[in-house]
Amino acid sequence: MDYLNKGKIQPNAAGILVVDSNRTMVSLNRNFLDLWSLSKHLFMSRDDEQVLKFVSKQFEYPKSFFFIG
Repeated sequence: MDYLNKGKIQPNAAGILVVDSNRTMVSLNRNFLDLWSLSKHLFMSRDDEQVLKFVSKQFEYPKSFFFIG
């Protein structure tokens, strides 16, 4: 399946973020931007570190967001 096909992920009601095997952001839908109050400009910068910092600040316990088990 082609999950990067915008026709499939854009109309979805859920916020969707697609990452590659290196955990690099590849694609997302508008609902993901809205869910995390993420500006399109920040996503388009492709600066994963800045996006993660921005999103993590929205958690009560930001360090738990970065847990990788």
